[in-house]
This record gives sequence, structure tokens and C-alpha cells, in this order.
Amino acid sequence: MTHQKKYTIMVVDNNLNDVNYLRDVLAKKPYKIFHISDGEEGFKLLLQDPETYSAIILGQNIDQINGLKLLYRINSSSTIKSIPVIIEAATGSFEEIDICIRAGARYCIPKPFEEKIMPQILATAIRDQTRYTETEQAALNTKPLGTLIKAEFKIKTLKDAQHIGNLLAGECPNPRLAAVGITEMLINAIEHGNLGINYAEKTKLHEKEEWLSEIDRRLAHPVNADKFVQVIFDKSDSHINIRITDQGEGFNWREYQTLDNKRVFDNHGRGIVMARSLTFESLIYHDKGNDVECIIPLGAVDNSL
Repeated sequence: MTHQKKYTIMVVDNNLNDVNYLRDVLAKKPYKIFHISDGEEGFKLLLQDPETYSAIILGQNIDQINGLKLLYRINSSSTIKSIPVIIEAATGSFEEIDICIRAGARYCIPKPFEEKIMPQILATAIRDQTRYTETEQAALNTKPLGTLIKAEFKIKTLKDAQHIGNLLAGECPNPRLAAVGITEMLINAIEHGNLGINYAEKTKLHEKEEWLSEIDRRLAHPVNADKFVQVIFDKSDSHINIRITDQGEGFNWREYQTLDNKRVFDNHGRGIVMARSLTFESLIYHDKGNDVECIIPLGAVDNSL
């Protein structure tokens, strides 16, 4: 008999009614709930063993530290900042959700919890986190060249994006996080740029779990046969500039620089936000949005806790 993998979710909350409700809602899902009410202790456990936790559900009322302050600390640590945080919103007002998002929450759930929303958001969070973890691990296993100053690449597929993302990440101060950000930007250029998968289409593809098959289908279509994404790597004494240009029609990139409350429940749409948060000091878009410079400063390596 095949056993479904269990994903461990850290729930930091001192409201036992909410915790028990979550246990009931997620009882038949592949999640193992690890509950702790002390935010300071939860933070220590995350730092000690970050690979154990696939997501964090964070209550507003927790012991020892305010929920938002803990969120800031999580997002200030290069060790654990890639773990998705789902924060509970006491009122669900626009103002509260906006504060939570600006503090670094990947998802914000208003109370009382809707039974269908939490499993959907957890599934989305874990899908993304699994991809990030695989990308980080691949980057750590990729031997850096150490001599790369200028280079140009042309990529077409998601496999190409993964390979070049890992290669370039090896030249960056924090290869593990750099791999996630670079790969996200390359995937975005392929799927949305060259292949023309728009936001609404991707939403439906994820709902049906047909995203990868649709990418393969479009890559095989003759109209896309000669399309490629140009990647130019340029390393100076002060920074790394990775310029990514696709052959698509562009998009309104300004809408995706931050995660607004309109998209907070969507099953995707966080790639650019995560790239900026984890990897890049700035993203400089040109023209219609199909040409972007991704800037990484060359300072001290971030080993902060």
C-alpha cells in the first residue's frame, strides 16, 4: 500500500479553539500539525531544523512575542525566510490584510476560517515550497564555476531554467536563495512571456493540476518552436546584473511588484514578489515588461538568524 507523504505544518497560536478547528479541517489531508503557543520557542525550532516545516500558520495572539513581530523576524532570516507563512487576520479588513502582507505574510486568512479556503491555501503554499526546496537543494549540489564574469544564454524549457538558475546562483553571495529568485524569473519569462499563459489561465491550470502538461503542449507547438529567453549575466565589483528578455508581448509588471489583497487567496502569482524578497535588491523592467534587469548586490553573505 502506498503511503501519502505527510507535510509538517507549524501552528504558532495560543487559541486552542482555533488550533483544534484546524486539526479537524485538515484531518483527512496529508498534513501533520505541530502546535506551539510560544513564539520565541517556535522561532528557535525553525532555526534549528528549517527543513522539517513545509509551512507556518501564525496566529495574531501568541506567547512571548507579537505575531507580526515574529513574522518580521522570520522574513529577516536567510535560513527560514523561504518557508511560507500563513497569518490569521482577526478582522479580515483591508487595512489588516495590507499590514500582514507588507510584513511578509505569503497568505492571510480572515477569521472565522472558511472550511474550504485553508486546505486550498495550504496546498498552494506547499506546492510552491516543495519547488523552492528542490531548487535550493539542486543549487547546493551544483558546483560553482567561480570565474564567471560575463555570459549569455538562450533557454527554452523549464529544465533549462532550472539548470541556468542553479549555475548562476553559484556565482551569488547566497546561492541557496539566489537559485529560487533567478529560477522564478526565468520560469516567468518562459510561461507568461514566450508561451503566453496569462494569469487567469494559470489559475485554472493549477486548479486542474495541468500546468506542466500545458507548458509541454505549448512548447511543442510550431508557433513557439524558435522562441527563446535571452539571459545575460554581468558581474562587477559591486553587484550582479542578470538581464532576462523574453519574446512575449509583455505585461503590466507594476501590478505584480507587491502582493495586494486582491490576490492574497489566489493559487499562484507570488513568483516576482518572492524573487524580490529572497534574492534581488531591485528588479528594473524596461519597455513593455518583457525585459528585466535583476540586481544582486555583492556585499557580505547574509548569514543572519
